[in-house]
Amino acid sequence: FPPLIAHFTARLVTGRGGPVRCGAALGLLAALQLLTSEEVLFNTAVAIAVGLAVAGVSRLGFARQRASASVRARGAGLAAGAMTAAGCFLLLAGYPLWTQFAGPLTQHGDPLFVDYFKNDLEGFIQPSRLQLVHTAGSAAFADRFQQGLAEYLGYLGWPLLVALALTAVTMWRMLAVRMLAVTFLVLEVFSLGGTLLVGGHVYA
Repeated sequence: FPPLIAHFTARLVTGRGGPVRCGAALGLLAALQLLTSEEVLFNTAVAIAVGLAVAGVSRLGFARQRASASVRARGAGLAAGAMTAAGCFLLLAGYPLWTQFAGPLTQHGDPLFVDYFKNDLEGFIQPSRLQLVHTAGSAAFADRFQQGLAEYLGYLGWPLLVALALTAVTMWRMLAVRMLAVTFLVLEVFSLGGTLLVGGHVYA
């Protein structure tokens, strides 16, 4: 659901779709994603918020040149869409959320350490044995990951990282590239957790 959530958020923010229709679709998709995976919904919301912030800063000068009446109309449509999305979301996910946070089986406290699940900085460039191209050393490094191989999900590799950097630098003038580049960087930093883990060693 994340691509569709991003799609309808963009349509709602830019005014390219009916606010009530887009809001209803957004609320429905967010509720379905919540019932599928709360973690993915949270990550999607963070990514969209960062992307919108970048777009807002980039378009600030352009927005100042627009007529105030148009801005007010856009704001009214956005508010209507947001309220519709919130209403649909609560209608579908309100009771499950209440059950989770106030029901008889509510979890009190965190069953794991707050800073337990996070990427190792070296994990971005060390392929595990699950990758087609890897070395014995990189496979051993991944096997020693503190959350186990199933959570070793940060690997990107030098070729992809270099390609991403070159694309961001050469095409920075494009708004979509700026939004994706900053969002990628923020999410990767967040994935490192509250303390830095490098080569299996924690640096507070």
